[in-house]
Amino acid sequence: MSACSSLDKYCTKLKEIDEQLKDVDQPVPESRLVLQLARDLPPEYSVTAALIHQQSPTWDIARDMIEREAQRLAALETAQVLLTSNKPTSPPPSSPIRNLLSNLLLATRTR
Repeated sequence: MSACSSLDKYCTKLKEIDEQLKDVDQPVPESRLVLQLARDLPPEYSVTAALIHQQSPTWDIARDMIEREAQRLAALETAQVLLTSNKPTSPPPSSPIRNLLSNLLLATRTR
């Protein structure tokens, strides 16, 4: 997969190879094509790859599983970026109750 820039391009390339092999009377069973797809997934798709190996889905279902995982990973990355960018740079303002408690503690210590 490293020669392809994206999962979509890799899937397209696999299908093209599949078609070329069919053209020379050397068809590849769909189950083998799906397993090859799962085998070449990047490490962040390891759970999806394991599910594909266990469930032996059709090509279309495997592609859908991978697409949903890609969307989940993208959403997770976006959420992490938002959390990081929204981190306050200064301490949060004190609440009135916290100020009152602090003042009471100080008053009792000075007595």
